[in-house]
Amino acid sequence: MAQVISASQTSLPALVKDQFESQLPASLDTFGIHQPKLPGDVLLSGKLPAVAAVELSKVCKSWICMLTDEGLSDEDAECKKILAQAGVVVEDHPFSGPKATESVVLDMLEAMKRMERPLMLQCRSGNRAGAALLLGMALERGCSAESAKMIAEELNLKFMTHSAAGPLREWLFKRLSEGESVNEATLCHKKADVAVPSSIVCEVQRDRK
Repeated sequence: MAQVISASQTSLPALVKDQFESQLPASLDTFGIHQPKLPGDVLLSGKLPAVAAVELSKVCKSWICMLTDEGLSDEDAECKKILAQAGVVVEDHPFSGPKATESVVLDMLEAMKRMERPLMLQCRSGNRAGAALLLGMALERGCSAESAKMIAEELNLKFMTHSAAGPLREWLFKRLSEGESVNEATLCHKKADVAVPSSIVCEVQRDRK
């Protein structure tokens, strides 16, 4: 069976969601930051100026940096310094998309589940960050590749339309369509513990072969 999940509602309780959104800087669009409504407490971004790190350090509790070593700049290092000084937990997971090793992918997915929210996922352009978020949600909820595509389109994840992200899309949906799964022990959770929040509209369909 495959779950079809609508992104018409966020997984956050309304009160928590409103409180979180009220804390977000008004300059989100200026910095090119995207806040998908599902799950609601994760932000996506590309490279950011130091001034953005100052603003976001007031909101985010955790931060995953997907930039590879060759993609790091002095300003990236300054951003990390600002975040660390503000008490934001920053972890490096150099996710390079289709070229990433399985261990890198698993470590990144485990960190996404483990790290405290609100959480920032940052890469160079925001494409890999969006793909990582979708992969984590799809695997956690047992979505098919088609359901994942529907969610990505509803959430307006930029990697779905960005011309340079073709190989990334192909890698992600091939992974899901081939039924590749992440070992639950590796992700440090049991299937029974993963529940789709009641605020999300879910419809279970039986596969017809």
